[in-house]
Amino acid sequence: TTNTITINNLQPDTQYEFNTRTKCGDGSATAWSINYNFTTEADGGGGGGGGGTCVQWEPDDLDIMATTVTIDFVAIPTAVRYKLRYRPVT
Repeated sequence: TTNTITINNLQPDTQYEFNTRTKCGDGSATAWSINYNFTTEADGGGGGGGGGTCVQWEPDDLDIMATTVTIDFVAIPTAVRYKLRYRPVT
């Protein structure tokens, strides 16, 4: 299963970083992942709970536009929630 997270209202032509975390069905949570980086396009651009081990989710595909990024990832069977935090890189 593929899930999607979309972050809107980003600044054009800006570098961002994000990392991820999975909340597991047993109530535990994974550590935050490594940082993933992306840069939004300049203005006017186009767009490109079961059993098992609970692991961090990782992005499969990023569709980056001027003010939006859509992140696709494969669902973790033991997850009950996914977290993502992001910020502009200064």
